[in-house]
Amino acid sequence: MMKEIFFKNNSANRKSLGSSTEVVPTETTVSEFLEVKGKVLKEYTLKDVDPILSLVNVTVVSSGGKGYYLISEPSMSPDDVKVVGTIVDYVYSSMPTIEEDRGTFFSQKRKIMDYVKEVEEEMELVDNSLDVSKVTYFVLREMSYSGISPMIFDPLVEEIEVTSSEKPVTVVHRDFTEFFRLETNVRFSSERDLMRFVEKISDFGGRDVSIANPMQDFILKEGHRVAVTYGNEVSLPGTTLDIRKHPEEPFTIVDLLRFGTITIPEAVYMWIIAEARKFMLIVGPTGSGKTTLLNSVLMLLNPNAKFLTIEDTPELKLSNEVWVRLFTRTLNFDTGKEIDMADLVKLSLRYRPDYIIVGEIRGSEMGYLVQAVSTGHGGLTTFHGGNVEDMKTRIVSLLSDTVSKEFKNLLSSVVVIKNTTDYLSKKQVRKVTGIWESVGEGFEQIMSYESGGVSLSPQLKDAMNLMGWDENILWKEVKRRGELLSFMVKRNMSSYHEISSTLSEFYLYPEAMERRMEA
Repeated sequence: MMKEIFFKNNSANRKSLGSSTEVVPTETTVSEFLEVKGKVLKEYTLKDVDPILSLVNVTVVSSGGKGYYLISEPSMSPDDVKVVGTIVDYVYSSMPTIEEDRGTFFSQKRKIMDYVKEVEEEMELVDNSLDVSKVTYFVLREMSYSGISPMIFDPLVEEIEVTSSEKPVTVVHRDFTEFFRLETNVRFSSERDLMRFVEKISDFGGRDVSIANPMQDFILKEGHRVAVTYGNEVSLPGTTLDIRKHPEEPFTIVDLLRFGTITIPEAVYMWIIAEARKFMLIVGPTGSGKTTLLNSVLMLLNPNAKFLTIEDTPELKLSNEVWVRLFTRTLNFDTGKEIDMADLVKLSLRYRPDYIIVGEIRGSEMGYLVQAVSTGHGGLTTFHGGNVEDMKTRIVSLLSDTVSKEFKNLLSSVVVIKNTTDYLSKKQVRKVTGIWESVGEGFEQIMSYESGGVSLSPQLKDAMNLMGWDENILWKEVKRRGELLSFMVKRNMSSYHEISSTLSEFYLYPEAMERRMEA
């Protein structure tokens, strides 16, 4: 039976740290604007991320049809607040190594703790009642992401959203997708404070945001992708922020099979089509898992192949030894010339890669990718779209008549992934809903999530011929690859390294791999 909890106002216990956000520093209260009575769905600390984060407690509560993500931090006395503010100012001005290594603040914990003690002595702040761990936590918190630091470092939080300084921060939680998003007990105290925080986090990402340049898209050192708007220049009522978190260890094909995102027949089909260096697109709306699916499929390919990836912001993570990683550059006073996706796709041909992977196609770079694929390079990319016909119409409109015709001829398969809602649990589930093949002027669906197996479709037959196989070898490979995926799922392989090593053995020592699966 779930425990009932009652969070209530207690503003007298809330102390400001002078940061951009207001967060409750006690275990039993939340910010003064939030009052929650409901069922506790989950309680946990963040100690597995770092021991210093054991001071942070997270409670997920269901109340009135809404979900809440409630953060509890250690209580702070007025003296504690003063010490933290003084040390933060002192550290910023006298410890530049932290600034140089921003984005990895908690890895600097020991250095900070030693420095806290040193500063306390120098400033005559030593007090027997002073909790060094607590002070260190709040120093690190203020030097990193202020009140949203617990959300940044919580591996179960997938996305952090701020739509206004007048509204609470919301998060997308991996375990509670039935709520779409959870309301937190954190909010920015004013539009000015939110603007200052957006300036700070933009600086962490190497970008400058201002009235003159009121929107930015960048990536943090942890790999998280951030989009911001500044003031009310392009957004109402004011500044906004969205952080799409990148897992430290990317989801693998085993994870996606276990989550129910993809079936083994769908994975086997994509594996063979990609290995044959056919041209494949992954299509889906924002947040549907296109990049995650692309990354997991790339992990299945021969580790000895040469991969070249092209992205706006680096998100893909491969285990291959021969991996050339390119990304775009915006125009500013420091960097000079802007380098876009089209420039990088043109450059990629000079590297003679086996596979050219474009993280996301948005415009004219599709024409250059088509030319690259036509020369025999394997091509994989993602595209924002709701369905196959929408994808075709929008891409064709970007290309000249000649390139458009070549695109239709070269495109092999389109994989559609969507966010679906489970009927019983109401949870959001990312799912490969179908696979289409290019046939003549149109597309034909050859697989769905409910399909029972792999059939000999036209593009799969062409892949067979490109690989130098006959039908007997094709069906042997379909069976062998399906068995390998089942083997990895049954063994519950979760380590990125373990899965990579298993696939290397599959390619280099197939007989030994078969004996291992039979054992």
